[in-house]
Amino acid sequence: MEKFGYIWENFKSIMKIKIILFTINIFFFSFISSAQSYKFDKFIIYQNLTDSIESNVYCNSNNSNYFLRVLNSYHGQEALIYDLINKKVHYFDVIKKSIGDDSNEISFKYKNSKAVIEKYNTNYFFEYNKIDDDSLYNYSKLVVYKNKSKNKKINEIELKIKKDKSNYFPLYRFCTMHTFEFKTEMDFSIDGIVETSRTKKDDLITNEIVLTNFEDFDLELVVPKDLIIK
Repeated sequence: MEKFGYIWENFKSIMKIKIILFTINIFFFSFISSAQSYKFDKFIIYQNLTDSIESNVYCNSNNSNYFLRVLNSYHGQEALIYDLINKKVHYFDVIKKSIGDDSNEISFKYKNSKAVIEKYNTNYFFEYNKIDDDSLYNYSKLVVYKNKSKNKKINEIELKIKKDKSNYFPLYRFCTMHTFEFKTEMDFSIDGIVETSRTKKDDLITNEIVLTNFEDFDLELVVPKDLIIK
């Protein structure tokens, strides 16, 4: 996945004040009625403790086929919807307008879409193993192999997963497993959200990730039927 700029780090703090969210209005209502709608009900932050990088993502707890990031770019603030099934990224301008001393109106204007060229390494193979669990957590291990026969181990990822009725493993993969963001075929059916993970190679911890935010959200964005492809 190409880099689109710095993550909009202050977006969460802005949400603490009264904000009115408007879904995008493209030309005419009749046009919108035949467009693609994306709904988001969770906002999460994963913190990579190894390199101090945050991943801020919005998701749908019932649909792991798309995610949203809000970023800073050279052109201002942008919202990017990553459609993992159709292999496209949809770009929106984020428009903020003050409507009072402590209120902001935020709207999203569709700009264009781009096809995604996948760049993940097909020589990596993954195996999920459940180790233990209790009333709250599932303790598991994701083993990474270099070959399909799975006899050449590269490393392993220890996972602490808080149990939930929804499967948030695709969210973890999208946020933390760079170059595998669009590889939906490696998703595992795990009811819960990864709270911590540690990547180990030869008993040495090479990467450590922790979930620092997991909260309810309510946003819907609409992409027109006739996309502007760049």
